[in-house]
Amino acid sequence: MPFFSPLSSSSPPPPLTHHNPRSPHHQCPTHIHTHRAHSAISSHLHSTGHTPAQVHNTSRRIRISSSDNPDTPESKNSQKFQPHFLFGSVDPKVVMDCQLLSFNRGSGLSKSYQICHFQKIGSWKNIPCGSCYLAGVSATAPKFTFENVLGKKKWVDGIRVDPKGKRNLKDFKTNLEAAKDEAESPFPPSPPPSKQISGVGNTGSPRKPIGCSMKSYRLSELTQPEVDGLKARPRIDFSSIFSVVQPIVDDVRNRGDASVKELDCFDTPLSSCNGEAHSEMVLIFLDSYTMRFDKVELDKIVEHVNELPDPELDAAVQEAFDVAYSNIYAFHSAQKSVEQSVENMKGVRCKRVARGIASVGLYVPGGTAVLPSTALMLSVPAQIAGCKTVVLATPPSHDGSICKEVLYCAKKAGVTHILKAGGAQAISAMAWGTASCPKVEKIFGPGNQYVTAAKMILQNSEAMISIDMPAGPSEVLVIADKHANSVHVAADLLSQAEHGPDSQVVLVIAGDGVDIKSIEEEISKQCQRLPRGEFASKALSHSFTVFARDMVEAIAFSNLYAPEHLIINVKDAEKWESFIENAGSVFLGQWTPESVGDYASGTNHVLPTYGYARMYGGVSLDSFLKYITVQSLTEEGLRNLGPYVVTMAEVEGLEAHKRAVTLRLQDIEARAKVSQMR
Repeated sequence: MPFFSPLSSSSPPPPLTHHNPRSPHHQCPTHIHTHRAHSAISSHLHSTGHTPAQVHNTSRRIRISSSDNPDTPESKNSQKFQPHFLFGSVDPKVVMDCQLLSFNRGSGLSKSYQICHFQKIGSWKNIPCGSCYLAGVSATAPKFTFENVLGKKKWVDGIRVDPKGKRNLKDFKTNLEAAKDEAESPFPPSPPPSKQISGVGNTGSPRKPIGCSMKSYRLSELTQPEVDGLKARPRIDFSSIFSVVQPIVDDVRNRGDASVKELDCFDTPLSSCNGEAHSEMVLIFLDSYTMRFDKVELDKIVEHVNELPDPELDAAVQEAFDVAYSNIYAFHSAQKSVEQSVENMKGVRCKRVARGIASVGLYVPGGTAVLPSTALMLSVPAQIAGCKTVVLATPPSHDGSICKEVLYCAKKAGVTHILKAGGAQAISAMAWGTASCPKVEKIFGPGNQYVTAAKMILQNSEAMISIDMPAGPSEVLVIADKHANSVHVAADLLSQAEHGPDSQVVLVIAGDGVDIKSIEEEISKQCQRLPRGEFASKALSHSFTVFARDMVEAIAFSNLYAPEHLIINVKDAEKWESFIENAGSVFLGQWTPESVGDYASGTNHVLPTYGYARMYGGVSLDSFLKYITVQSLTEEGLRNLGPYVVTMAEVEGLEAHKRAVTLRLQDIEARAKVSQMR
């Protein structure tokens, strides 16, 4: 999912840029007061046991600035709103609450890291738990100390609560899962604790009604341009995303491991609040994998997998991953091609041989859900291909550890290194290589728009890497006829909608007799009980239903749309397979939910999205191989083929090419004469 919704009518946030301490803003009068904030922060960090390096890396990154000219309208208006510095983090232990400001999410914009506007608050209760917390502290406050601020609140198991203790750890985790998403920022928050993936998920109880409406269209009533318009995905403004990612790519190239480990700081001009202009403020964001104020400091960002102890999994969980591994291994092993060797002419033999790419990088996201299944999908074909160096990048858990399910899959499939990082930094580290992270030749894996942007930037840079494919939001197209079970159709649509609010969900009704009302009611009923029902509801709000006259028209529309996942839930579904031209992966018949392909059927779930299925296929064994052609000629072969090569070289005017053949032919003739003389 993206850090801002591409479906919003609102424009994306202004690009974040690195602060320049030598800029004129650095000399403005407001900075006279900045030292007071620096000293307070340093004092607090020292008193809480943080290392000098942490204190230095934190305090040196705080910048507070306002307009250079005190007579400008902006400056005058900003007097109503004193400069503050802000901390932002999904970790509430970093929050300082002065009862001044609260982060407020804008409509259609993402929760974390997106600045929309601020509102005054009266108490801690009004701060949305699990969001990217922002709390303001006046830089000019005469009695400002961290002890005064932090001492006002209580803590429960590392989670800040209100004085009455009503906000508990369970509420925090529930809200945090819905609020944070590694795909919403170039700096992904940490995944939920790995233990959550081993237990039985919350089936969910009914909540307040969630809207699950989908627009509908009848193909026979649309013009061709209108039909073509339905295939268009939401526009992604990559220009602003590139402006955020490029500095990260450059910084990792220049500073390596230090850049990946440190927290990052950006200047961001804030939008107005109630018509009042604000001074420019600075946000300090903490990566999910970087040094944290809660003393989780990553001394090592790269682990050698063979040096790590085997993780202990619940028996049922281990069996599930073992079955998935076996099926994925079997399917991808069957893709090995037989060595091709052809004698095109007498004495002219050609063949093609496969070699594994020596070093590959695998990106395994870790936002709202930990994805060990992706670790299998990428590492198993790399193992079969014989890749010697396999680096798996994934954000660590809150305690700095690696998700045990991801580690289990990595060990089983022969991963050599694990990079404990996520986002654009992880992609950059694998592409450039650092002191601890090996440089790779090709990078695989799904990710947010920042991950995709980093891959696109780096494949066209001096890093000289290849990537698997461009990526976009997850999507599914379901074709259903009157024989389809409404419960199954609804479940399949929701299985993709729950990925995030930008997921693309399309239902194509083939022919008459389909109880569309039953499907809609089932979607609404199931959505109410989903823990991620709000995500699904938002995805459905920009999804649509298409009514086709028959299967021919339905398949034609599907080929035009080119979905990542195509489910054909109709009678005799198999007979339509040959008509499918554009799709990442196809699921035939009523007993084939898309979920089986996501996890354990054996096919790969890293697939082209955003319409790229028209020209890309999903990840396969071939993705990890390069093919080398070999030719071998005997004397007879060169005599047979050489004259034709000479003629073609003369046509192209390449004399050296011609001579490389004629000189050899002359040697052959000379040796033949000598042989005859004997």
